[in-house]
Amino acid sequence: MASNARCTQCGAGWPTRTDGPCEKCGCTSKTVDSGPIVISAGTTITVEHSVTSSNGAEAKARQLAAAVAAVDASIDTHIVGDAQDATKRALEAIHELSDCLTKRNEWAQAGWSEDELGIWHGLIGARNAAHHFASPVVTQHGQGPRESRLRWNVDLTVVAELNSPTQQREYVARLASEPVLPQLRAVLSLIEAAVLRGS
Repeated sequence: MASNARCTQCGAGWPTRTDGPCEKCGCTSKTVDSGPIVISAGTTITVEHSVTSSNGAEAKARQLAAAVAAVDASIDTHIVGDAQDATKRALEAIHELSDCLTKRNEWAQAGWSEDELGIWHGLIGARNAAHHFASPVVTQHGQGPRESRLRWNVDLTVVAELNSPTQQREYVARLASEPVLPQLRAVLSLIEAAVLRGS
């Protein structure tokens, strides 16, 4: 029997019994077309549909929590590569949560202050700098309180290349040389309230 499943990203056919990622692009989300349904008079139909996805807002909130915990742990290892990788994972989860917010309306930023929204946009800018321009986003400082030892590293030449003026402005204004962990924790707390607890 031919598959009626297609990759949501590239549109490639997806074998019905395949649970892994798309063979063409690696996407893990598929669309299934059930085709026409024929119903006879007097027939009772009950349809139940349940989808579990690793791409929804709840899954991305959990990924963000795990990445923030890894950022926290990286402070003690003093290995900048670990801190960079963990921070980029956190930023990627934030980017995916942004898609869940703006493209799929899975959650809302109701009640977020101007400062909180500014940090959010700054973090999206940091993600885009890291993702599109391979910019290092963090640097370690050996002195001071533990939570201040990992700081945002903002490259102004990369900031100028970002497409969004809001991201450019907030990335510089909210993140430049600021401690990484308190900002990530603050956004994580807001996300958990909005996504996991539905506040």
